[in-house]
Amino acid sequence: ILNLEGNFVHDEGVEAIAEGIASNESCALEGLFLGWNGVGDEGTTALAQMLRSNNSLISLGLGENDITSAGARELLSALSDNKTLREITGLYHNLIDRKFI
Repeated sequence: ILNLEGNFVHDEGVEAIAEGIASNESCALEGLFLGWNGVGDEGTTALAQMLRSNNSLISLGLGENDITSAGARELLSALSDNKTLREITGLYHNLIDRKFI
């Protein structure tokens, strides 16, 4: 589990984290928690790209960020390729249209 909540990671940091996870085929990370980090749609897109090839992550926490409905759609589209992720928590504490959730 990697808990980086409240560390001001922002999109650039999330992009680097997602790239690192995606480039490590033996990554066994099961939980990634990025709440309270100012993550927006760019960071969410990077996470979605990582999720398409990741086979270890079970839980992704994204509460209290700046993700919009567009970013949430990117995440959801990645789930068709990801068979291990069981939960994405905290999306309702973002800028997502309530109709989307």
